[in-house]
Amino acid sequence: MRDRQTEAQYYPREFMPLQDLDDVLCVAPHPDDEVFGAGGLLTLLAAQGRRVRCVVLSRGERAEGDPSGELAALRMDESRRAARVLGLPEPRFRDWPDRGMTYGEPLIADLAAQIMEAGARVLLLPSLSEPHPDHQVAALAGMAAAQRSATVRTLLFYEVGAPMHPNALVDISAVAGRKWQAMREFASQEAIQPYEAQARALATLRAFGAPGGCTAAEAFFRVEADALLSRGAGAALPLWPLARARAQLANGPDELPLVSVLVRSMDRPQLAEAIASVAAQTWSNLEVVVLNASGRAHSPLVAAPAGMPLRLVQPGLDEGGAPRACGRAAAANRALQAARGEFALFLDDDDLIHPGHLERLMAALRARPAAVAAYGGVRVEGPDGTFLRDYDLPWSPERLQGINFLPMHAVLFRMAPVRAPGLRFDESLPVLEDWEFWRGLAALGDFVHCPGVSALYRQAHGDSGVGTPGHPNHWQRWHRLLLERGLEGATPQRCADLLAWHAIEVDRLQVREERLQAQLGERDAAQEQLRRSSAAELGALRAELGARQAEHGELARERALLRSELAMITVSRSWRITRPLRALTGWLHRLRGRA
Repeated sequence: MRDRQTEAQYYPREFMPLQDLDDVLCVAPHPDDEVFGAGGLLTLLAAQGRRVRCVVLSRGERAEGDPSGELAALRMDESRRAARVLGLPEPRFRDWPDRGMTYGEPLIADLAAQIMEAGARVLLLPSLSEPHPDHQVAALAGMAAAQRSATVRTLLFYEVGAPMHPNALVDISAVAGRKWQAMREFASQEAIQPYEAQARALATLRAFGAPGGCTAAEAFFRVEADALLSRGAGAALPLWPLARARAQLANGPDELPLVSVLVRSMDRPQLAEAIASVAAQTWSNLEVVVLNASGRAHSPLVAAPAGMPLRLVQPGLDEGGAPRACGRAAAANRALQAARGEFALFLDDDDLIHPGHLERLMAALRARPAAVAAYGGVRVEGPDGTFLRDYDLPWSPERLQGINFLPMHAVLFRMAPVRAPGLRFDESLPVLEDWEFWRGLAALGDFVHCPGVSALYRQAHGDSGVGTPGHPNHWQRWHRLLLERGLEGATPQRCADLLAWHAIEVDRLQVREERLQAQLGERDAAQEQLRRSSAAELGALRAELGARQAEHGELARERALLRSELAMITVSRSWRITRPLRALTGWLHRLRGRA
């Protein structure tokens, strides 16, 4: 151990050579980061004829708070104009949410595709020490994508929102004026805070002590891809891990808690859909354990996405050498034994979880360290996809003692309290084994309710008989047995408390039902009154219409009579005799008019 280190060792002042930097891809979380963080280096490389590309992950629509399509269009246009000032190609814009990026396979895959298309050998990423959450996520995802790349040789981490501890400097004195000019194109951001002044100050700081009369510099942390592959994310963070560890932040994706998704498989056709719903999770560090409970050779599993462990576990062989059939509880116990994660969630092979299910349950458990489990809402659909109901009730241990309101895949639970007391599923139960397990787990701590549906329970794919009256596995028989078991050894006070809670809950629901019935009665009465008034108004309108129709008929008859009389006059003898007289009278009238 040493008590000090020289400046050259601790904080390098030599400039990074640029001759080996070509086929460069700069990843910017928002429109402007590529200029603020690395605009000088990119301008120097482009002026030397090197291939330089920029990909902007978001459109910056939340820079002023609420999302704005108009602001997004403005910021992209600002980024294009800045690129022209620096002599760079127009950036490519992706559509990841501003202030909503999360580390996971979708973002990693997108960045890996951008790297492959660009043939990038040098990858620029924001520093993981950046304060903006999108910058941190982009750094983690970029490292993961680089580890999959066959072309990336060097990673350069740049700074925007906070100084980092660099190991490489670039003298940008010759192009600093163009960088400041390009930064002025981002007028929408300059109106929020003086980014140009801050960038100038940082460039001056980085030039401090540099050789050759440098007046402006950009700082980077350089990591070779081989070191990243051999040492993981720690290679990119020689001094950052301590600060991040104190803040309980991951320095690499493998440091996030592992979640085991446990699937009791009957080898149904829907298994591939269930696994795909796990692969789509925004929580990245997970494994899938598929326990073959079918009693026969299991079909090969679908290929898992890169980086997602997927295991098929056999329960053993019977005397004939065939896979041993497992009951529901036995399959769950064997899946628990195979789990490696700190957290676990059961998922039947015909059910689904929405992409954010695990992440929101993990967030709830991180916020409540004393809780043993967290659960979200589950929608129940019939065989034809029709809506049946939602399970999304608030947490109540008393309710759980009386009835199971937690579908298996609603609950993410900590494995430590399960392993410590050896909590297991009761293998004597053909059904409702999950209810008994939840009651045992609830005795160890609280559950956290995360309101809102984020999972799907598809009924009628299974054949347990739990919903079939008269079947040996019908739920009522086993429900009564477990109720009796729950009361065994309970004190009179405990029994009284449970009865009181359920009596109060029944009364509350009765009052709510009566209120709803009253509201329904009021609505029906109002509708009836509306119907009656509408009927009366309709009757009056019909009467008025009848009167108008009668009046119209009378007028039509009078018109016909007048026409008949006129016709009789025009064909009469007197009409013919007086014709010359009528002509003379008309001539005299015209003559008088001319006079």
